Amino acid sequence: MNRQEVLARLDEIEAAIGRSTPAGNEPDEGALSTLAELLRKMGQGQFRAQHDTNAALDALKEVANEQRRHNQHLMQRMEADRLRVVEWMDAMDDVMALARRDGDPKLIRWFERLEKRGLETLGAMGVSEVPGEGPFDEAVHEALESIRDAAVPAHNIVERVRRGYWADGKLLRRAAVIVSQGDKQ
Repeated sequence: MNRQEVLARLDEIEAAIGRSTPAGNEPDEGALSTLAELLRKMGQGQFRAQHDTNAALDALKEVANEQRRHNQHLMQRMEADRLRVVEWMDAMDDVMALARRDGDPKLIRWFERLEKRGLETLGAMGVSEVPGEGPFDEAVHEALESIRDAAVPAHNIVERVRRGYWADGKLLRRAAVIVSQGDKQ
């Protein structure tokens, strides 16, 4: 009910009070004026209360929208940070392969500590590694090559070439692997 409707309703009530007085008993004009004034103030108070309630609800909606926008921004930043760490892990894997090829045990241990820290950081960000060994699963693995290997059963991973990752129950990237054909000729 808007302000004009409230005031119109008050005018109707005032008119009804005047009609309901028995003949010969005229209503007290002062009492009627006081009653009408009180009813008007009540109506105005209700209108203001409704207006204030609507304003408060609008403010709450705006706060909720701002919180939603802020959360979206945080999620985008987290996703970008996750991808930066994944890229860092890829680069670190390349350097680790060079260190292993050169065979320097101190350098290898140092890179293994970095690898552990990188995986811990990803874990803290809700990212986990796709297994790079065991049975091949095309849902989470990308077969780069299939080779004969008598030591590894058919359809099992011989070597992980690139890590794969999960985050929040979704696959970020499939692990790139080499798959065994078994010992068939």
